[in-house]
Amino acid sequence: MSSTQIEQLIADAQAAFDYRPTQIESGLDIEDGALLQLRKACRLLAENSRRKPRPSGRG
Repeated sequence: MSSTQIEQLIADAQAAFDYRPTQIESGLDIEDGALLQLRKACRLLAENSRRKPRPSGRG
């Protein structure tokens, strides 16, 4: 992976954090900004783990 690709992935991740949706899922506490950011980060990591190919011989 080139440094340009890595920089683009970082920019995409930052954009995901900066994006404020117009419709918030029900039950989500949006008053606590730190908790909201933590949830976003966990979802991004989970999605990355789901998409990332695993090395052969590992989980």
